[in-house]
Amino acid sequence: MTDQLSPARLAALSLLAGIAAAAPCRAQVGLGGKDVRVKVDWIEGRAVRDGMFELGPGEYGRRFRCGGIRRFYEIHVPASYDKTKATPVVLVLHGGGSYPDAVRYESGMDAVADKNGFISVYPAGTNNRLLLRDRLLLWNDGRAKQDGSHMKVDDVAFIRELLDDLPKYFHVDASRVFACGYSNGAQMTYVLAQRLSDRIAAIAAVAGQRPCDQIY
Repeated sequence: MTDQLSPARLAALSLLAGIAAAAPCRAQVGLGGKDVRVKVDWIEGRAVRDGMFELGPGEYGRRFRCGGIRRFYEIHVPASYDKTKATPVVLVLHGGGSYPDAVRYESGMDAVADKNGFISVYPAGTNNRLLLRDRLLLWNDGRAKQDGSHMKVDDVAFIRELLDDLPKYFHVDASRVFACGYSNGAQMTYVLAQRLSDRIAAIAAVAGQRPCDQIY
């Protein structure tokens, strides 16, 4: 017979998990306890001066408000980056319940960017939890929730604004912007292919089908 947790015990365990994930040590749940945080420099203001891009290779992050929600994304710029040359970009979308640092670790896309000379960008989804604004994130891929309702967050608008924001800091080749994703992130790439075909050159989806009830 399988042991079952009482509702009270289950609630207590859930609360403890939330507190542990939100603690200053930032334990990385679901990755074998491995701390996969990437130290980024958060960019504020503009980074183009006198027509020249100020920022070079490194790890960066950006925060801005979109649709009344505070959003963020992380950026890996390879050592081969040349400010004078337009550089391709690959958006890497995390799966449901994940976050940018996790998909960076799981995909190894930073190393691929280093080898092939593109900027890898890791957008963050959203959640409605008070404790974990940067963890347990989801993408609004257009599917209805179990109760039949839909997410209100406009993630297409977020990605569009991200693509407008990134060239303020880096010399981006707008004709070579690609998107890939895993699971819920893969499903979001289908939405981007449909809604942002003028901005996204191609997509790659891993372990995520295109939902038939997509509202986009």
